[in-house]
Amino acid sequence: MSQLAIIYRKELLETWRNRKWIWIPLVFILMGVMQPISTYFMPQILKMSTMPAGTVIQIPTPSGAETVVKALSQYNLIGLLVLVLAFMGSVSGERQHGVLQLVMVKPVSFTMYVLAKWLSAVSVSLVSLLLGYVATWYYTEQLVGRVPFLRILSSGAVYALWILLVLALTIMLSSLFDSAMATAFIALAGAALLSVFTSLFHIQWSPGNIPSMAEQLVLAGKADSGFVASMLITVALVGVFLALAAWVFQRRDVV
Repeated sequence: MSQLAIIYRKELLETWRNRKWIWIPLVFILMGVMQPISTYFMPQILKMSTMPAGTVIQIPTPSGAETVVKALSQYNLIGLLVLVLAFMGSVSGERQHGVLQLVMVKPVSFTMYVLAKWLSAVSVSLVSLLLGYVATWYYTEQLVGRVPFLRILSSGAVYALWILLVLALTIMLSSLFDSAMATAFIALAGAALLSVFTSLFHIQWSPGNIPSMAEQLVLAGKADSGFVASMLITVALVGVFLALAAWVFQRRDVV
């Protein structure tokens, strides 16, 4: 475990040097505050817009929970895009620049190296999600309406599991491909297709159902019957992706 801790600290230092600890949280905070602020000022924006005389636009005022759900959808679109683009070159980038060869000169475990990469990405991502989601909750409470904090806490924890899965997939693909763009495209396409197929065929136990379960926790305080199965399968897939990443990494014989 000491080897994992050493590599993990090295990865955290690298993410700090790349300013990921600054700009990724800022992006999530910005996304977090935009939805409640835009919801609050939407009536004024519509009044200021140039409309023909007599035009009446009636838009129902969303509740606090609905505002938070809209923010979650932004995290699931823009947020995932930002995270995948930020970590798409985690392994392939170091391989291309020769850093990987320098690291692997020492007797470093392939599994520990991959796990440290993933944990570093997870650390930045979850801190960013936490800051952004708390900002969403605070501004929603102040401008739109009350949302029980327990629902925010539970939905955020569930959605965090979706992020862990996508990051594990990204690390695995980065171990497999030299092209960072190929990694990003396949990771984002895979996440999107999983969500689409889950929605089309109503697969309650699918990991692709996690974002909608997080939304249900905000709106109703509970999730569907497939909640536990979906969580367990997601955790298992995270382990499979990381194991495959270490196996592919070792098979490529980078030393």
